[in-house]
Amino acid sequence: MGFTAVPAPSATAFGELETSDPLTDAQIDGIARGLLAQLTLEEKMRMMSGGAPFFQGTLAIHRDGYYRQPRTTAGAIPRLGIPGVKFSDGPRGFHGEGATTFPQGSARGASWDPSLEERIGDAMGREARAHGSNMIGAPCINLLRHPAWGRAQEGYGEDSYHLGEMGAALAHAALSAGQPATVWNRSTDKMTALVDAGARVKDACAQVVEENPGAPSRRELYDSVLRARH
Repeated sequence: MGFTAVPAPSATAFGELETSDPLTDAQIDGIARGLLAQLTLEEKMRMMSGGAPFFQGTLAIHRDGYYRQPRTTAGAIPRLGIPGVKFSDGPRGFHGEGATTFPQGSARGASWDPSLEERIGDAMGREARAHGSNMIGAPCINLLRHPAWGRAQEGYGEDSYHLGEMGAALAHAALSAGQPATVWNRSTDKMTALVDAGARVKDACAQVVEENPGAPSRRELYDSVLRARH
């Protein structure tokens, strides 16, 4: 499976904080603390409460059409060069003109191929950043307990091990491409924005795992039973 080349990352994704030079953890911490020290109390509160008053923002979403907005921005502080969270919702990738519309999570889950999902995550991350986004709403790691769930197609399926492997692959690749992933679980209606795609992704995926004492291991089920049927 081949993917179309995407444009080089755009500086608009992270604004004045964009840099081509690698930074150490200490340098990043120093920049963050320096910006924090310059924020007023009002700005701090605004960054924690979104980019628009609640009722006006809700009205704008319904009036303008949430899914017709390729990117929403919250928490920007222009005077300090803080671009805010430029969020693009989409388990299928950046939803805007010029971006690839990937198959839904359930279709990709049917591939049983985390390495393919990692390549898709990389492409999603590169495209989203090239279009000015710095956070993408994927992957969905909701454990599908009933087919009547209205957004069942966004997840990978009903097996927790399979779901965790696929979700971790996409989130790790998207972050490596410069696009923090939003691993979300609809059953708790919470989103967890990832800064580190290593252990934190595994931890997020592990929240939906229910252990069954005496049952075969998750890997054994995945490799010898579930995947074998496909």
